[in-house]
Amino acid sequence: MKFDELDEWQGLTREMVDHYLNRTGWCNMLDPDIRLLKPQYAHVSFKMGLSAAVERIASLEGRSVQSLLREINPRMRKGMPSDAALAEHDEWIVCTPFGATFIAEISYGGSDDGFSIMMPPINDHCDAEFIAEKHWPECLFWPCDEHGNKVRWPERNGVML
Repeated sequence: MKFDELDEWQGLTREMVDHYLNRTGWCNMLDPDIRLLKPQYAHVSFKMGLSAAVERIASLEGRSVQSLLREINPRMRKGMPSDAALAEHDEWIVCTPFGATFIAEISYGGSDDGFSIMMPPINDHCDAEFIAEKHWPECLFWPCDEHGNKVRWPERNGVML
């Protein structure tokens, strides 16, 4: 399998890789497409393409491409998924801006009610709660299977919905 077929590759952008490089101490050069890793003075050039650049970064850091991709692309997207994406999956991992992470069923209540996000109860003494719509833009989302394992984001013609 080529690494650009990995689930962790899905949705990866140059900006995400740049953020990782900035966070981990890679230096900017005069040419914005070239980054330098000190003290090795090894460099990576984005002119070779994103996949080749990611492969080179992993090699220089002595790690697998998949582990690098998992760190760069945690596969959580800010803001409510599109209607088309929601139509493809029933369960979603949701991280709220106030620190709760849970598996939610995002359901459509009908033409008047719209969507709702239900946070399951944390124990037998609590009730399930709905996340207020005003918080949805700040929540992080990713589709999952019934066991909470991340699955690929729904795509149509190779484009994330």
